[in-house]
Amino acid sequence: MIKDKFDPAFPLKHQQKDMRLALALGDEVGVSMPIAAASNEVIYKCIMFMILFYSEKISITLTSLLVKNTSIIL
Repeated sequence: MIKDKFDPAFPLKHQQKDMRLALALGDEVGVSMPIAAASNEVIYKCIMFMILFYSEKISITLTSLLVKNTSIIL
């Protein structure tokens, strides 16, 4: 902190897990959270982007799943 250097240390996959838990809790108590749901989808698409473009071992099934099941455009 003294050096004003703030490297990210919280992986995106953990952020998405926490978002899913928050959305599940909202569902349990009957609270609609459309902004959180949209944010969760954006996080999911970012994770899929990283997998698709930075991994050499990706299947065509994952690609088609991503294309068919996403509605938010980055």
